[in-house]
Amino acid sequence: MRILLLNQRAFMATPLILRSVARWASLSFFSSSDFRWEGGVSMVQGASRGIGLEFVKQLLEKNEKGHVVATCRNPDSATGLLSLKNKFSERLSIQKLDLTLESTIEVTSLC
Repeated sequence: MRILLLNQRAFMATPLILRSVARWASLSFFSSSDFRWEGGVSMVQGASRGIGLEFVKQLLEKNEKGHVVATCRNPDSATGLLSLKNKFSERLSIQKLDLTLESTIEVTSLC
């Protein structure tokens, strides 16, 4: 296990999750000269409802320049997340991820 630092907070992360985050950071969306890192990037796991959804909402509403990567097991049925995606389409990315299934971690890391 390694420690992953996001928005000045520490999280335990498997090597596969670390590769996934590194891949996201290397994508042209994040490395574009138009992209500004001022607001940072946050990743929320279990973001489809409850406290995870509220974290996503607060991150988007309280930081007008920040980007959020929201992950959940079934994005198609995450109505709250989809509603936020309509409102914050440029700053919210929704990815399918089930941390209990290594195969979904691998698939997400390739996105």
